[in-house]
Amino acid sequence: MYTLAAFLTRTPETLRQLGGELPVVRLPQECLMVPFVRAVRDLVQDRAEAHPDLDDLTAGWAALAERASAAGAIAFCQADFFGGTGGQSSIVWRDGAVVLGPVHTFLGDGDNPPASAWPINAALAELGVVAGGLDAFDTVRLGGRRRTERWLEHAEPSRPNGSA
Repeated sequence: MYTLAAFLTRTPETLRQLGGELPVVRLPQECLMVPFVRAVRDLVQDRAEAHPDLDDLTAGWAALAERASAAGAIAFCQADFFGGTGGQSSIVWRDGAVVLGPVHTFLGDGDNPPASAWPINAALAELGVVAGGLDAFDTVRLGGRRRTERWLEHAEPSRPNGSA
C-alpha cells in the first residue's frame, strides 16, 4: 500500500503564507513538503467541505493555497495504491490561480501510462523539478515513505515569521 497527500513547493515564503506551524519535510532539489495529515487539515475550520475534484483536499485549504501561491508555486498531490491498482491526482497554483489541474491518472487492469503522464510528475515539473535520469517523483524521493503519516518522522516545524 502507498498513500500520499501533501503540499509541495520550492518557495519557503509560500509556506509562510499558509500560516501556522506546519510540519515541513525537506526533499531534494529544494522541495518542501507539508504532509497533509489530520492535524494539518484541522488547522482550517471549514475542513468538512471537500474540494470538488480532490478527495484529500478541503475547499478551505485550496483557497489558502491559492492565496499563498502569490509568493510562489504550490502543488497539492495525492496518491493511493494497493496491490498495483490506484491513482494519483494533483493541482498547482501560481500567482493566485490554478496553472495545472486538477489532473488524475488511474492504474489498473493492465493500464500503464508513461511516467510523464502521472499527475505528481506533472506537478513537480510545474514547480521546476528537473528529473534527470529518473522521473520527478523518484528524483525528490516521494517513494521514501509508504504512508503520508510516516513523513512526519522527518519533519521540522515551519513558523509563520520564521524559516521553513
